[in-house]
Amino acid sequence: MEANLWQVALLVAVGIVSGFLNTVAGGGSLLTVPVMVFMGIPGPVANGTNRIAILAQSAAAIGTFARRGFSELRLSLSLAACAVPGAVIGALVGVRLEGVWFNRALALIMVAVMLLMHFDRGATKQ
Repeated sequence: MEANLWQVALLVAVGIVSGFLNTVAGGGSLLTVPVMVFMGIPGPVANGTNRIAILAQSAAAIGTFARRGFSELRLSLSLAACAVPGAVIGALVGVRLEGVWFNRALALIMVAVMLLMHFDRGATKQ
């Protein structure tokens, strides 16, 4: 895929915003994946590419939070152990879905995540 200058600028801008969102609150993928799909990148490729960005964002956030004393290694490892099976299953299902079915599943999941984030009032009560 040959990118135009506006596409590169859009990806850089959305990448910066989503990196900030992912580190502060999560949900940056709700911006990056649709932008890549809008630009013509197939859904599975956009999603897989987004995982690389999330890995880089997570590594930077882990280092920064740990240096500032905001980390609990035991809790982090137990949460990671719980997340890994879901990630593996999701990846296995994702690579088996054909283009249109992947896009439909991705759209449904993203809408569900947006609704959960919007209606989760428990997170705001502290």
